[in-house]
Amino acid sequence: MSIVYQQRHIVLMALYLLKHEGHLEGHPKSKNVLKFIEIKKLILLRPEDFDENTDRSIKWHAALRYACISLRDECWVKRPSVHDDDGFWIITEAGEREAASFILRLSKFAKERPNWKSVFEQWLSNYYTSEKIIITEDTMQKALEAEALIALRTPLLIDALGDVPQGRITLRDLNS
Repeated sequence: MSIVYQQRHIVLMALYLLKHEGHLEGHPKSKNVLKFIEIKKLILLRPEDFDENTDRSIKWHAALRYACISLRDECWVKRPSVHDDDGFWIITEAGEREAASFILRLSKFAKERPNWKSVFEQWLSNYYTSEKIIITEDTMQKALEAEALIALRTPLLIDALGDVPQGRITLRDLNS
């Protein structure tokens, strides 16, 4: 699972949760999405991630904004402009399906491994310095909590995804 894949899907997960947990009314501004991701610890942030780029943007903010371009290209997010810090990030129906699929994959991973927290800690210790993983324990926990939300909000979506959500998350994925 590449860094860009993780970044894209964390943004989708945040947009899905913001929409369906009622954290914000209407469409969230990009700065509110980034704040939600940081507060909920959905992404592993290292001290250097808070450094500024030459354009004075915070590195991790810029990385997620850049990842959002591909979300827009996939028609998972509508967004006025990549350079508009106050722009809205609007999750589409296709984006909701992809976010739900990602959340269910994370949830399934955790449910299949009763010791998922220790497995996760091992991943972090193995890959922290190589920056192969940015999903956090809080991301996994939020996915477990959100599974019920998906069942309540989008029962037809679960039927459409089938018994096994698209893809699996394995240690091998982190090495690719």
